[in-house]
Amino acid sequence: MRAARCGRSRPARAAACPALRQIAGRALQPRLGAAQVHARLRPRCGPVLAGADARRGEDPLYIARRLVRFANEDIAIADPQAVHQAVAAWDVYERLGSPEGELAIARAVVYLATAPKSISVYRGFGAARKLAKQTGSLMPPPHILNAPTKLMENLGYGKGYQYDPDTEEGFSGADYFPEGMERERLYRPTGNGYEQVIRDRLREWERLRARARQGSSGRICPLAENPTHDAASRRRRGGGLPRRRRPRAGRTAHARQHQQKKGAGNS
Repeated sequence: MRAARCGRSRPARAAACPALRQIAGRALQPRLGAAQVHARLRPRCGPVLAGADARRGEDPLYIARRLVRFANEDIAIADPQAVHQAVAAWDVYERLGSPEGELAIARAVVYLATAPKSISVYRGFGAARKLAKQTGSLMPPPHILNAPTKLMENLGYGKGYQYDPDTEEGFSGADYFPEGMERERLYRPTGNGYEQVIRDRLREWERLRARARQGSSGRICPLAENPTHDAASRRRRGGGLPRRRRPRAGRTAHARQHQQKKGAGNS
């Protein structure tokens, strides 16, 4: 009788009744509207994957979209393949539909749930946006700007520019921040997954930069005395900064003969 009285009461009182809660179990949850249930479950998709728990369910296409966002934000380059796995699962499901396409989404869920996690790129992007708002639109340093005119060349545009892939170390150590602005460390990789490789590489670049700055007080810090790395040689090779057009030998000789004839006629 007590259980029956609880059953005839309002849904809130029924949910508070231990007897009915034990009998009905999950049957009480559908009393919520479908939109309410969806809104309650939706924010938990990311935390479930972040906690390596791949045992939840939702609309397949909605899960596919959430997987792409999760791979881009919460895994990022700790596993560079994560976002490709998520996009591939979405593509497979759109091509096959249910039920065959659901297996691709399940595979992506397992992959992302067990992948190394990192939000270093997310934080670095936020720090870069904040710094840009604080400093405004600043000009790049002159050494990385082209000098198509003599005036720009005299102003130092392109002076000392080095093409990093053409250096011995593949790293010139140049400063690409605007003049008057201190170098900021915006991206701080973790030791998770592939970010460990990136962190080691950044540390090596810092070592090379420190070595290049020994005995150099300028902004441009060449790592080696190599004349093939300067801007003039790049102009001669046809890359990077524009090269000046030289007259052909035939045209030069013809102009010299014309000048001589003109001088003889005047005399």
